[in-house]
Order: sequence, then structure tokens, then C-alpha cells
Amino acid sequence: MLGKLNLKLEHLSVSFMAEALCFFCDCDPTMEWPNLTSLCLTSELLTPDDGTDDINEMLLLEAAEAAKRMPKLETLEIWNGWEGLATLFKYESLGDEQPATITWRGT
Repeated sequence: MLGKLNLKLEHLSVSFMAEALCFFCDCDPTMEWPNLTSLCLTSELLTPDDGTDDINEMLLLEAAEAAKRMPKLETLEIWNGWEGLATLFKYESLGDEQPATITWRGT
């Protein structure tokens, strides 16, 4: 449902309102988000209980496929947090002249 929102959005932050994997899976593969510069989502997959295969094969691959259709994307954050636990995956583009950076942090 969220993956079909108004494609004119520049910023979208729906942390704890939607699972990131569901957001990416709901995106129509032909749909572009031409104006989106920042996207912030949460995922329950980012916990010590889930293996890296689930995160890599499901969440991050789906995120990468969707990001290909977001030409102005500067920042993508997928995170999760509970008492005593926090995890962040962050993609940040610093412009055409600079390589993008990926940050992975957790407690």
C-alpha cells in the first residue's frame, strides 16, 4: 500500500508504521519515485534473532531494487530499536562526484 503512495513526494518517513520489506515488496517494479530524496523505514528483520541471510537476501536486495527507481535518493535509512537494542542500515549519496557510503551500526 505505501509503495503506491504519491510519487511526487520528496521525503517519506514511516518508521514503525510500516515494515520496510513490505514497503519494498509492494512497490510496482515499473514505478519511479522521481523526486524522493530521503526515505526512512523500520524493519523487524534487524534483530539479533534474524540471520544475515534474511537481511541480505530479502530486505537489502529489495531495497536496492527499489532505490534504482529513485534517481534523486540521497538518504535511505532502515532501522529498528527496542530497549537495549538498536540497529541502523544507512545509504547516503554525497553527490555525483563522491562515492556513496553505507553505514551499518548495531548494539
